[in-house]
Formats: sequence, C-alpha cells, structure tokens
Amino acid sequence: MIETLNGGKTELLGGTILAAQEFSAEDKLKPAFINNNSTMSLVYRDLSHNPALNYDIQVEETRNGETRRILTDQIPQQVALFTGSK
Repeated sequence: MIETLNGGKTELLGGTILAAQEFSAEDKLKPAFINNNSTMSLVYRDLSHNPALNYDIQVEETRNGETRRILTDQIPQQVALFTGSK
C-alpha cells in the first residue's frame, strides 16, 4: 500500500485497511507498509477479520541492511502509533 525509501518521510494518520476481495497467495506475502532506510509514522486500523482478506506482513522495515517484519498476528487491530526511522 505504502512504500517509503531513500531517506523519504511518510506520515499516515487515521488510515484503514479493509480489503474488498481475497488476496492471492503472492499478494499475502507483500507487506502493507514498507520503510526502507527512511522515516515512517503510522496510525491506522486493520478491519480485516478474515485472514484471506489481509496482509500477512503489516510492516517491513529495513535499516542499514537489516530487515525486520511485523506480522499481522503480532499487533492489535488498532495500531496506536508505529514509528520507524532511518
């Protein structure tokens, strides 16, 4: 949905994830948000109650060559604040 890279800055305040159709197996492996050596702040809600209608990875963040992922089952539906910085 959103990718920030090369020192970019993104701020999402009040977003909602609500898929209209089932994800393919390939699409489920793509993160909802990608932060690649940049700065990202997110406040959003995930309203996808069916796993077939949701990303498996909510956030993928790469800093200095190290990539970390936050999976859907590791966070609450209401993400109060995620911040990632380069």
